Amino acid sequence: SIVEIAKRIDELVSSSTNTGNKDVSTNRDDIKRLQGAGVKYLEDSEKNILANDLDKTWKWISKFRDARIDLILDNAGFELYGDLVFADWLIQSGYAREIYLHAKPIPWFVSDTTPRDFNWLIQTLQSDTFFISSELERSSLKKLANRWQSYIANSRWILTFDFFWTSPYAYWHLEEKAADLYADLCKSQLLIFKGDLNYRKLVYDCKWETTKSFKDAIGPLASAKGIPPILAMRTSKSDVIVGLDEGVEEKMNAIAEDWMYSGKYAVIQFSEGNI
Repeated sequence: SIVEIAKRIDELVSSSTNTGNKDVSTNRDDIKRLQGAGVKYLEDSEKNILANDLDKTWKWISKFRDARIDLILDNAGFELYGDLVFADWLIQSGYAREIYLHAKPIPWFVSDTTPRDFNWLIQTLQSDTFFISSELERSSLKKLANRWQSYIANSRWILTFDFFWTSPYAYWHLEEKAADLYADLCKSQLLIFKGDLNYRKLVYDCKWETTKSFKDAIGPLASAKGIPPILAMRTSKSDVIVGLDEGVEEKMNAIAEDWMYSGKYAVIQFSEGNI
């Protein structure tokens, strides 16, 4: 739950502060604890990730110190909360100095995160009445929200939006159709694209062979000079998917006809970029 995650983050931050450790040595096990779910549950869920570049991604992020990371957001609500928990961890651990949070100016789908959704979430976390929780839990939420507001005030988190994200263009055309946005994104050390819609636009929403490599499918966003690494984290809700090993499609077709769009399966895919 939201309050349980807040309590666990509060415990981790307090622990690192008390020991005077500014470089928190946090690994994937710490992330699993913060997610408020048992390790066994997470291991079981990981079986539904059909292409998993998490180790490649971690190898890249673990080299960071005070990096800029950009997070192209997907859904509002609890998913946005989870995204911000991740962004908080990146700041607290020292891997990121600043995180650009890219919302949509208007919803493409009704659940898409807009600046209004972002601000509502921060305000709601400070409410005394919205959550049915104990005084300790409300205190943890307020500490969390206050820290997040400090990130915003001190430009550690930069909330931004661009109408390109709701344009009809695939992200292959980012440099051509949104030159300023593209130039700014190229200042980042990692671009994280969340969700099914962003994934579809990354791969041009084409009916690729499922074994088509992710790097080939994102075209210039993998090969253009100066483009940062890209991480796509997506629960599959449409019949567009790439980067699968030989035989995976056939195996999944035998398990469930709707596997591509049921929302039960996911991919985590990484491109090293060209910087």
